[in-house]
Amino acid sequence: DVLMHHLAKESLNKMPSFSPQHVANMSWSFATLGRRSVLLFGNLERRALELLNDSAVDFVPLDLALCAWAFAWLDHAAPDSPLLCGIADAALRRLHTFTTQQLANMLWGFDHANYRDPHFYDAVGRWCCGLPATWWDRAAGEEVVSIMTALKPYAAALPGWAALEDMFHRKILQPLAAFLGRRNTEDGYTQGLRALRTYHAGALYTCKLVEALGVRYLGDGDSEATRSKVNDLIEFYLLPPEPRWLPDGYDDDDVQANRAEIPSLLELLDVKRRVQPSSHFIALHLSAEIRLLDSQPRAPENEESDQVPAA
Repeated sequence: DVLMHHLAKESLNKMPSFSPQHVANMSWSFATLGRRSVLLFGNLERRALELLNDSAVDFVPLDLALCAWAFAWLDHAAPDSPLLCGIADAALRRLHTFTTQQLANMLWGFDHANYRDPHFYDAVGRWCCGLPATWWDRAAGEEVVSIMTALKPYAAALPGWAALEDMFHRKILQPLAAFLGRRNTEDGYTQGLRALRTYHAGALYTCKLVEALGVRYLGDGDSEATRSKVNDLIEFYLLPPEPRWLPDGYDDDDVQANRAEIPSLLELLDVKRRVQPSSHFIALHLSAEIRLLDSQPRAPENEESDQVPAA
């Protein structure tokens, strides 16, 4: 923290001389370490806009990708951010030079910040639909997920989009579903994800993944039936554990199975290498336990002063 504080202070002093690479590297460094600084990122954004508006300066794809990713990751970029608008305009001029990773990181940043520009997404979508299969073969599964998730709301009517989605299903979703459908082992989980190079299917394609696993997809999150099922699940997790262990353990379907038979958050974290809980599962446990702690009655505070009387 001390080092990052001094780096931020020195960066502010030298900001007028920052190049696009300096802006990108500094924002990426702070974002990777999860260090927020409104003052620093405000100045980085102003400097980036100055450079983006200078016709004599050219951002390379890596600089554009790092800036979009970093500002979005730390929530320093709003949906109507002038910085994202500038990055989008510059990216369209250099689109043909983007690598799979650079395009994925940039689009992830735009999607995470809820950036909305149909013209930009249409242009990127058309370019992606015209790419050869060899370009996609070089992409990691995680990169393809980020690209497809960002483009899907805008690309459905584009020529070649159906073929691109078919490729995505065959090369990413189906292998991932097949892997998740097999019995897991301690080493198999890590090795399998390393081979697939992705650990999820994205917000807009997870429904296809769970359907391939034989799980019924609830559908529209705004529907009354879906809200009812989700609320039932949340209420179940909020139930305080009540020990009702049966002599035969977990090997039956007795109706007495209850919240106590689900591991707590700390238990999940303790054995995470074996059970590999998802972030959503942990977050749900955490929120439930916080609610339970907040609902516990607190002892009345002692109104008498604890201070030692002056001599």
